[in-house]
Amino acid sequence: MDVTHPQPHVVILPFASQGHIKPMLMLAQLLSNANFYVTFVNTHHNHNLILKMIINNTSFRSRFPRLRFEVIPDGLSPEHPRSGPQRVDLYFSIGLASKAKLKDILMGVSLTQEWSPPKCLIADGIMSFAIDVAEELHIPVITFRSYNASCTWINFHIENLIQQGEIPFHGAPKIFLTLKFFLKWF
Repeated sequence: MDVTHPQPHVVILPFASQGHIKPMLMLAQLLSNANFYVTFVNTHHNHNLILKMIINNTSFRSRFPRLRFEVIPDGLSPEHPRSGPQRVDLYFSIGLASKAKLKDILMGVSLTQEWSPPKCLIADGIMSFAIDVAEELHIPVITFRSYNASCTWINFHIENLIQQGEIPFHGAPKIFLTLKFFLKWF
């Protein structure tokens, strides 16, 4: 008796920033090419930017037929810059605004007949609310940090540099105070 097993299905959730989205989208494309079904969850704002970049949507869909997109809110107004010092607003709003929608997506994806239920959620490490949602739904979760070697170095050394008085520099912009604030969250 020949039993067919459905292809694995993975849901990917990047943080809503270009340096996080691009590596996660590349991971989604690689998994799609490896015959995984992939649901890429992004904010409305960034989803619209991605659609502008995919000039020939038909070509993209034919290259990645197992990759589909879902959207969540980020809790910010369309005019909000979402960059520079205002990025702080995004860190605090996205979890509150999108937790329920992510749960709906995961439950809806689980009920879809054409694809198997998600085998796991791959979430950006910043999107900690996703861990709670996945655990509640009994979906294994993998946290993925999509930053480069420079960021890794900073994560290991910034606290020492601050303690030694190397940072902030005398007369440095207030951005360093924001940076010091964020270290408490990571």
